[in-house]
Amino acid sequence: MSEIIYSTIGNKINILFQWDGYTTIPPVITKIIKPDLSLESGFPIYMNYISDNIFSFEFKIPFHISYVGNLLINIQYD
Repeated sequence: MSEIIYSTIGNKINILFQWDGYTTIPPVITKIIKPDLSLESGFPIYMNYISDNIFSFEFKIPFHISYVGNLLINIQYD
């Protein structure tokens, strides 16, 4: 799955994930890869439960990212 989100430094983005099956274990964001191919710190982290099979994660675009590019977000789920 691919999603295009336009944002600027310091803004928050919400990542939503909908699971078709039933699970009590939330998906895990295992890593976020920055445009220079380095890894953002603080991961892995579980996504937040919203309702049945819908999970979210709020990510603030760090101020130390001073370039244009893509953030690749890896989500693992069972």
